[in-house]
Amino acid sequence: MPFKGFSWKNGIMVSKGVMVMLPEKNVPDVRIPDELLHVIQKTGYGKSMDEKVKLSLSIGLFVEKSVTLERAAELAGMPLAQFIEILRVKKIPWMEFTEEHLEEDSFAIQKFVEEGKADDKAD
Repeated sequence: MPFKGFSWKNGIMVSKGVMVMLPEKNVPDVRIPDELLHVIQKTGYGKSMDEKVKLSLSIGLFVEKSVTLERAAELAGMPLAQFIEILRVKKIPWMEFTEEHLEEDSFAIQKFVEEGKADDKAD
């Protein structure tokens, strides 16, 4: 056995009642420069540094359109409404309104107005 004096209990190494946690497989070893940690620490969102880093990365991935709004909220570990509120406070647009949306809305408004005029004539 490679770890003399240790036994396995529920997938955790134990020795004399002390549990030893081994790093998870496939978890990258990421180092964040102190300059970034100081900036991230000052953000008003998240209780722990882990939460703050997750939120910062999730916002960045959303802004660069690598993930959807819903997925970014999931990655940040928070409800969608809370994530949207954080984006709103940070003045980060969270809802895209494309030229296609504008055309669809213009068509719908025009149709609504025309239907209203037709209803007025029928009265």
